[in-house]
Amino acid sequence: MSYTKLFSNPKNRTRLWLIYISLLFFWGLQGYAYLGKTYSKGEMFAQIIEGKPYVSDFINSYAAARLARQCLQIKLSGSPQEMPRIYDAAVQARLQNELIAPVKPESPFYNQYAPVMYLLFLPLSLFSMPHAWLVWCFGTASTILFILCKTVLPHYQNLKTKISIPIATFASFPYWMSFKLGQTSLFLLPDMLLFWHWLSGGRHFIAGLCASLVILKLQYLPAIMAIGLALGRFKFLAGFGSGAIFLATACTLLLGVQNILDFPGALLQGETGHSVTGVAPEMMQNLRGSLFLLTGQDAKIEHQIAFAVWLTTAILIYFLFKSEKNSSPDKRNLIFATSLCLMLVSSPHCHMQDYVLLVYALELIYRTSQNIKTAWLVPSLALVLAFPILSWPFFMLMMVFHFLKLQPFFIYALITLGTLKGLMNSLEKALGQKTKENLEKSPHENHHEDA
Repeated sequence: MSYTKLFSNPKNRTRLWLIYISLLFFWGLQGYAYLGKTYSKGEMFAQIIEGKPYVSDFINSYAAARLARQCLQIKLSGSPQEMPRIYDAAVQARLQNELIAPVKPESPFYNQYAPVMYLLFLPLSLFSMPHAWLVWCFGTASTILFILCKTVLPHYQNLKTKISIPIATFASFPYWMSFKLGQTSLFLLPDMLLFWHWLSGGRHFIAGLCASLVILKLQYLPAIMAIGLALGRFKFLAGFGSGAIFLATACTLLLGVQNILDFPGALLQGETGHSVTGVAPEMMQNLRGSLFLLTGQDAKIEHQIAFAVWLTTAILIYFLFKSEKNSSPDKRNLIFATSLCLMLVSSPHCHMQDYVLLVYALELIYRTSQNIKTAWLVPSLALVLAFPILSWPFFMLMMVFHFLKLQPFFIYALITLGTLKGLMNSLEKALGQKTKENLEKSPHENHHEDA
């Protein structure tokens, strides 16, 4: 039986869909069951494997919440006690060691996040660390599912698709890894869903407010600002400015002026210093990570190249949206998907969990490809459907990929960019053909009206 006959039969398509979605559902289920087992054994946040300590990223998040609470208590009590220096490596290390004892990191696990992280994670200090992780994971999962139902699923009429998207999303490795680490990427994705929903819908001020929350992940802010300014201009800027001023004021009141002033130095120390851990350029799925594999170092020249490409990409994204400001919704969806991929590959700091944004880009491709009947349809659908499955062996075989000098998620994002280029060209041809047909029909329609 040929592939055409196989897929043209509705019953066969239903069977294949059931196989695909069942595979993802049960694989994802066992993945999250593994997290439950690890949590119950008390090994979620720190453990020793073959004599080497491994520490979860959530340690930084919860320690930030605790430090923010210390600052708040000092403020409320009116005590003359000096505020803790939240970006002091010794202060961070002392608190982290208390949280994960008896495991002790080989080097201080440094937190160079923006001060807004301390503000946003403050509520988690009301709970113990294990309970805070549960609150963070279940809270963000519920938020993501709710926003998917409100902003993404209404674009689909097919019930099977509405079921498939949440399952494929949560079963992909970047999502699972984000939950395992209690990562801030779980905050980034719903913010991006709302940002594009409001911006593409013409609600530029609200989109600007959403963009101000990207300050939490500063490496993605230039690209998001470029998109917002190209489409929303002054209304977007007013929304962003309002959100940024509110966050800056709240952070200053909570943490104190000195801690705000310490942040730029902390960011430089965390990203370029070698006396602390938490950056891991060899694991980065971006240009910087690829340069590290090729050159064997993460030195000044690699940083300069990555920084130059990062800023150049933001400028490119601005002019890309500026030139297509009045294009069709499908075309703008593809351009935004392109921007998400460019953000990931050019960012100076991007790990596997941030590829939750690639999942969103792939959804936009799937959504748009339904309206394009071209030769690019099959490759684009294959790319979309394959990622939730392939993302797992990408991680499991990471040592093999590194031996081959490859960062697999980075390569997949580059392939996605190529596919997006083909889809956009096909869309332009389809729109051009439709316009031509309308022009050819118009004289005949006028003739009938005259008659």
